[in-house]
Amino acid sequence: MMSALFAVMALALDGGMMLTERRHAQGTADAAALAAGADLFKNYLKNKGVDTGGTAAGRATAIAKANGYGNDATSAHAADTSTVTVSIPPVSGSFVGKAGYAEVVVQYNQRRHFSSMWGSNAIPISARAVARGQWVPGTNGFLVLAPSGTSVTMTGNANVNVQNGTFVVNSTGPNAYNGGKVKSVASEFDFLASQTNSGLGANPSQYVSGPGGASPTIAYNQPQVTDPLAFLPQPSSSGMTVRSSSALNITGGSGSTTLSPGLYTGGISVTGNSTNVTLNPGVYYLNGPFTWNSGGTLDGTSGVLIYVVPGGATDGIKITNGTIDLKPMTTGIYQGISLYQDRTSTSQVTLTGGSAWDLEGTIYAAGAPVKLDGGASGTDTRGSQYIVNTVTLTGSATVDVNAGSAKAGQTRLFQLVE
Repeated sequence: MMSALFAVMALALDGGMMLTERRHAQGTADAAALAAGADLFKNYLKNKGVDTGGTAAGRATAIAKANGYGNDATSAHAADTSTVTVSIPPVSGSFVGKAGYAEVVVQYNQRRHFSSMWGSNAIPISARAVARGQWVPGTNGFLVLAPSGTSVTMTGNANVNVQNGTFVVNSTGPNAYNGGKVKSVASEFDFLASQTNSGLGANPSQYVSGPGGASPTIAYNQPQVTDPLAFLPQPSSSGMTVRSSSALNITGGSGSTTLSPGLYTGGISVTGNSTNVTLNPGVYYLNGPFTWNSGGTLDGTSGVLIYVVPGGATDGIKITNGTIDLKPMTTGIYQGISLYQDRTSTSQVTLTGGSAWDLEGTIYAAGAPVKLDGGASGTDTRGSQYIVNTVTLTGSATVDVNAGSAKAGQTRLFQLVE
């Protein structure tokens, strides 16, 4: 009887110690993986999720050692044997071989105490964690942030084609999506509103479609999607070269002008039958509106960001007419963003004109209504992503929005994933 009682006590006591150690090992694995992920995240623009120099692995190992794990650990755990294996990228689980992920396995061999009556072998305790620290292109072709009322209005006869991404409407309604003849195409439509309040009614197919005419995924009552670029600091004009101390007005029937990045006090206005403007690469900080109404060519193919701080209620970004060829920068914290209006501004952004447009990158105007006109006919590219307050789409052309491309604004991801 006494031996049976002693055996139960031994199992209970050693078992309790194992549970305590298991929690400690898992907490250490989580913390170490997050430390490695933070390093990958911090250096992502430079290293693209690869642990160049081993700094991420070093951070993980240091965290584990501080918690008493590792072959050279110095703590009460040093009396038992333990190993810490850091794999960047992971070698097991769902993220094998993927850059931007760090895997940490803590192996602790606990000596037997009261249960040594059944054997002398150590009891293995293992814990594993995987963290992600990376920047990825945004996959929401449209993210319409207005929390209530009609936030998407469709008129005209255009087709809006979101490639490789979703169409997200954050409004709870009523009539969040006011559909007209415009046909929106995306693989998935997500609504914060119920089907009743979404505006799609009982026959959504008259307003939305999947690629190639297939039925799209339509999800109602979805959680709110927060602004994925809210973390991004707005550009600063501090230290910039002042290119214009007042509004820069470029007018005329023809001619060509080349501009360079810097501060444009009062904004930029381009008008004329065939005025051409070439933008050298970099950030254009406009303390005032950006207005383009020329039949010529706006050439920003070298990689630019046009950042606008509107000076009045009606001042903002307004691009109409002509040939538009804009590409975002491919490096730096603003990579993937072509047009960025101060996120607190409610000034309308207007992008209208013909079909001779090739506008890549994210259009970011979190506080503003955006008017998008596909023109008369044809197909043109109007960005890789829209993050806006409300949107109105009209015209007769097919407007392509290529979401999820490398030329979309970068969403930052830092979290435990396993």
